Amino acid sequence: MRIGIIGASLPGLVAAKDLMNAGHEVTVMERNRSMGGRMATMYTGDNNQVPVDYGISFLSASGKAFSAFLDELIEKDIIRQWTDSFGLYDDNQLHAVNPNSEKGTYYAAPNGMYDVARYLNRWSDIKQNAQAGGITFFGNDRHKKRPWMINMTDFSVYEVDAVIIAVPAIEAYALLQTMQDETPVRKIIRHIDEVRYDQTMVLSLSGGKEHKPEWKGLECHHDSIQWVTNETSKRPDAADQTILSIYTTDEFARNYHKQDAEKVKDLLLKQAAPILGDWIHDNQWYALNYWKYFKASNPMENSFYEMEMEEGPLALIGDYMGGTDIESAYKSAKDLTDSWISRYKS
Repeated sequence: MRIGIIGASLPGLVAAKDLMNAGHEVTVMERNRSMGGRMATMYTGDNNQVPVDYGISFLSASGKAFSAFLDELIEKDIIRQWTDSFGLYDDNQLHAVNPNSEKGTYYAAPNGMYDVARYLNRWSDIKQNAQAGGITFFGNDRHKKRPWMINMTDFSVYEVDAVIIAVPAIEAYALLQTMQDETPVRKIIRHIDEVRYDQTMVLSLSGGKEHKPEWKGLECHHDSIQWVTNETSKRPDAADQTILSIYTTDEFARNYHKQDAEKVKDLLLKQAAPILGDWIHDNQWYALNYWKYFKASNPMENSFYEMEMEEGPLALIGDYMGGTDIESAYKSAKDLTDSWISRYKS
């Protein structure tokens, strides 16, 4: 079966890997020049060799399937155990260890979280800078070889037997709107139209090694800041500096994401200095990134949604299915591919 996957985020890449290993012909279409979605890493320092995560900070597992995936990544030395606890700023005092949270096992990627996407990409045929503008269903139209056509914004097309949409709910909604005359599509649209997302801005910066914090990740009860990662603690070769990534609250991101980056940086550093120290005003470099669809605030109950089309299936997967974390995104892809592999022969 020829399958087109729209979106090269973690669930899209996992689905591509599983379906290709099962013998299907898979093409992944990604509108950006990079893949992985929130598995995002920038590179700085001499020769741009120091990785800094500014999307997903770490990985942890509660279920067997995702635990097995993490074991696979550990075996390949893509991730390593990072910490078993995080710090806490309770809007009054900084605690090196959060006294209210249970300890867990958290893994980081020494070479950046983007390495996870690179690893999954080994099994995928990815078309980058390729944006899908719509989907057409032909069914049993004998003039077409395949029941589905994915229409790209550059006017190229992909004819496929099945479609998987692995993009944020709002973007999936826009794609499905192009074929809403199909009754099963209208049912799905009603569900995903209700999904809402929290936004965030991520300010990454560096300073001297003398400012290295004791904590590795810091949960913040603060109006503007929700989370800070000590990126240096993930990278033994970056010990000569302190690198932090500061994640804003949804409210801050909504209020300031359209403002000038320098002004946003100054405002955020003013908010962060009482927590992290005045040294952050003297940072050596900084980068500001904005995530419009960072985390679903009201995820759907199902781990995936599928259109009831006998001539050719269509399904939606993502991190807004069955939960809001990266493990939910992985489970969404695995549940769908397990179902398709058992039902559809290559």
